[in-house]
Amino acid sequence: MSRNRKCKVRVPTLVHHKSSGRARVRINGSDNYCGPWGDNGEPSDEAQATYRRLIAEWLDSGDAPQTRHSGSSAADGPLSLSINELILAYCRHAESYYLKNGEPTSELRMVKDALRVVKELYGMLPVAVFGPLKLKAVREEMILRDWTRGQINKQVGRIKRYFRWGLRMNLSRRKFTVLSRPSPGCGRGGLRPASPNLCCPLTNTLST
Repeated sequence: MSRNRKCKVRVPTLVHHKSSGRARVRINGSDNYCGPWGDNGEPSDEAQATYRRLIAEWLDSGDAPQTRHSGSSAADGPLSLSINELILAYCRHAESYYLKNGEPTSELRMVKDALRVVKELYGMLPVAVFGPLKLKAVREEMILRDWTRGQINKQVGRIKRYFRWGLRMNLSRRKFTVLSRPSPGCGRGGLRPASPNLCCPLTNTLST
């Protein structure tokens, strides 16, 4: 999608649907309920994450995306993990891999910047449902953040490498539990599986 086209698009607003207490966005005449509206008068983190995902997909496809998704058919293995869980495992790997003279390299920061976008849009979804359309939506979000074309291409390559790593390692939930145990140098509390509400350990991992 060209930048000129984006400038003409009026992005739907997330609003409070008072009768249900939920956050709602109307896309192409279809109401999408994104999650609970917070007691503080603002949409919840869940609602904001769902809203960003819906808008990113809509900007790319031009159609109102579906808010529901089918689960993974695999009982175990990397496709049964959530994207948040796989990000935590991959960051653990990256923190020990991208080192020079005992210090983190700039590549580690770039990896975390790329995965932060994925987390914000799709972190709560299973790895199995992430496909080309969602990758395009991630690219669209990067464009909206005014990242350069070269930067975006490199970041998309890092995201693909993250998914390939998960499949190559054949991570199961049992293995992930082992990878997520606290260890020296992983920060306070270590790495733990991500809860559906975008838990603090993941946020802390991607912000360091």
